[in-house]
Amino acid sequence: MPGSSAPPAADRTGAPGQGATEDRQDSRRILTLSRVMGGLAMVILNGLIAAFVWQSHQANTDIAENRLTGTVRAQVAYISEVLGRYDDILRTVQAQVYSGQYHVPRVLAADLRIHRRSLPNVVEILLIDEFGQPWAWTSATPPPRMSSHPAFLAHR
Repeated sequence: MPGSSAPPAADRTGAPGQGATEDRQDSRRILTLSRVMGGLAMVILNGLIAAFVWQSHQANTDIAENRLTGTVRAQVAYISEVLGRYDDILRTVQAQVYSGQYHVPRVLAADLRIHRRSLPNVVEILLIDEFGQPWAWTSATPPPRMSSHPAFLAHR
């Protein structure tokens, strides 16, 4: 019927031109649905990949933090040991100086050179008096001037 809005059932199946239009519409629906499903699959896949990457990042960050913590603890222990030995040496030398055992600074400097060998991170040892004048120095070069040095003035 020409005035009706819906085509008759006989036209849907056998009328020329009508079936092709419906096939195109069905094809478009299927294509649109497949695009939506493909897009949804990509979103889900990207979400899964992002979750995996984040977990991997967290695991590697935890491993790095544990390694760094271990390294820092080892360095702190090593530095504490070296500074402890340095402190022991200086306390021994201080007691010997106050007892009068070292009357000649050269003898003290020679003994300090021997002690310095047990301290791998210490390059030189300089002992100064209360005025900043060198009293014993383990190097063969002239000692640095400490009386006007900011570090000496700050601790004076």
